[in-house]
Amino acid sequence: MSIGKTLSAARLKAGLSLEQVSAKTRIRTALIRQIEDDDFASCGGDFYTKGHIRNVARAIGIDPAPLITTYEAEHIPQQPSAAQVFEPERIKPQRKGPNWTVAMAAALAVMAVYGVATIVTGGNGGLSTTQTLAEDTDVAASPPPEVLPPDQNNEPKPSISTTAPSSVPVCQGNVAVRVAAVKGASWLKASGNDLESKFEDVLPGNNGILRDGQVQCFTASERITLRIGNAGALQLTVNGRDIGPVGKEGDVTTLSFGPQGS
Repeated sequence: MSIGKTLSAARLKAGLSLEQVSAKTRIRTALIRQIEDDDFASCGGDFYTKGHIRNVARAIGIDPAPLITTYEAEHIPQQPSAAQVFEPERIKPQRKGPNWTVAMAAALAVMAVYGVATIVTGGNGGLSTTQTLAEDTDVAASPPPEVLPPDQNNEPKPSISTTAPSSVPVCQGNVAVRVAAVKGASWLKASGNDLESKFEDVLPGNNGILRDGQVQCFTASERITLRIGNAGALQLTVNGRDIGPVGKEGDVTTLSFGPQGS
């Protein structure tokens, strides 16, 4: 039985409707119906597909592990082993006649050596090849100026910084939430009473994902609401108080914090 049919049968056996499962998991009813039809195109990739399967399975009371294993076997390409990648190709020796290509290459190499010697000793206006290469290297080593994309959204945003956990010990503000990715990556969105921020507004090309080892600070005047896609990967500090993990791996959750921390 396929993943979708297994989930559908278990849901019907538990006496739950699609709407009830949607309310328990906060996954759209239409998306749950597509998953039961074995259509995972709208899930957003393998990471989120496995998270949706895991949450739906737990909501209807079955073990998600066999379903995740089946999904990985059917949908995620297997990587070749190191031995397959690096095994040298074995070529049987063949007896050939004179190799005129090798002879021509040798002749060209002699001509090239002669040309280099001419440049070093008398060419380039008295400037040695070593000096020319050194100057070229200095120019190439200078990095181009960093061009930051313009801010095309004039709406107010939280005060945000993203860096290694050790360099952002405290987030300052009336309501301050520090989010650290300590066990992998997680999708994350923050909003507040007078502001809203998406990661793609602040980190172009990051697609709203907080990478493993990154830290994000959010500040607001009254309240901050977080929508988290992989709660088990994150560790939160609210108004200077460490509240630790906020869920398990793959959990999708929404949290809200005020000046008193809740």
